[in-house]
Amino acid sequence: MGGGTRTGAQLVVDVVDASRNEQVWGGTADLTLAGQQPTQAELADAVSRLLYQFPDRR
Repeated sequence: MGGGTRTGAQLVVDVVDASRNEQVWGGTADLTLAGQQPTQAELADAVSRLLYQFPDRR
């Protein structure tokens, strides 16, 4: 099967309430990169998966 090196990475987002200087939410998404830098598609997928974790405020 296909050779080549794959690199693991993690996208991390912390949401901070600036008035209290307190973290109110944090999310992560793991990535497996085909190269040294993430492609636009890899980032878009990771951001989508990360934001899916964001709580609904309704």
